[in-house]
Amino acid sequence: DDFDYCHHMNKHISLAKNRREKFEEALRKNETVEFEEVNLTRDKKKVYNLRRFTPIQGTSGKIEYVIGYGINITRIKESEEVVSQNYEYLRELVDSIGQLVVTIDTAGNIIYVNPQWTNVTGLTGKEVAGKSIFSYLQQGVAGFYKNLDLALQNKPSKELKEMRVVISDSNQQPRTLSYYITRFTQIISADKIFAVFFTDITDQLNAEKELMNAAIKERNLNELKTNFMTMVSHELRTPLSVILSSTEILEMKYDRIADVDLTFERTYLSRIVDQVDKMTHLMNEFLFISK
Repeated sequence: DDFDYCHHMNKHISLAKNRREKFEEALRKNETVEFEEVNLTRDKKKVYNLRRFTPIQGTSGKIEYVIGYGINITRIKESEEVVSQNYEYLRELVDSIGQLVVTIDTAGNIIYVNPQWTNVTGLTGKEVAGKSIFSYLQQGVAGFYKNLDLALQNKPSKELKEMRVVISDSNQQPRTLSYYITRFTQIISADKIFAVFFTDITDQLNAEKELMNAAIKERNLNELKTNFMTMVSHELRTPLSVILSSTEILEMKYDRIADVDLTFERTYLSRIVDQVDKMTHLMNEFLFISK
């Protein structure tokens, strides 16, 4: 029996006791009893076996014998361990990224949130589990619902500009989040669930707004400067034109006087014209640099 087997194979007697308990349970309940065993090979490797005891009744309705057998499920268990390790690795990866990650079911009920969600909103996974993601969206609800429906149909969203929502942070201040929804299927239950990756773009939008305001201010200053230069140009050119035209009239008048020496007067008229030309040249250069 199993006790002799344990003694012969130098295995712990608990193995035989467990099998005897399961055997007696099958007799008592008159139904198949299934259990797993873990044994070690000589090189200390684990071997997993799925064992079953099935009572067989005779024509009288009494149990005449019990069929017992085992199936080596080592590869299955090893695959499960690999999946479990990969899941833990993925969980650590999701927990460490800077994005807010939320998994939801097809109805939008929250299944899991990563620590970054808690850091921003102040709400833990236990507080939001089972609650609708829509209850935390202040803006962008219609677009989110539409994109969720597209993800359910496994279709990409073409309206990227609408993929933003607004939520409240731990200080009840609005935070704008861009997001991406991806669908996947649970291995065991085959239920469809969605992972939503939120990126907090509030600071980026604020920076863009500040840059826009700065650009508007700069444009206003440029317009003010242009208007000022236009005014200055007009106010300077007008008197200079008057001075220049007056000087030309005097020169024309002096040209008609033949019997008087006007060398002194002509010298000063020439100086006036030269200075007007210099001021006009300087004003043109100043206007050119200002542009």
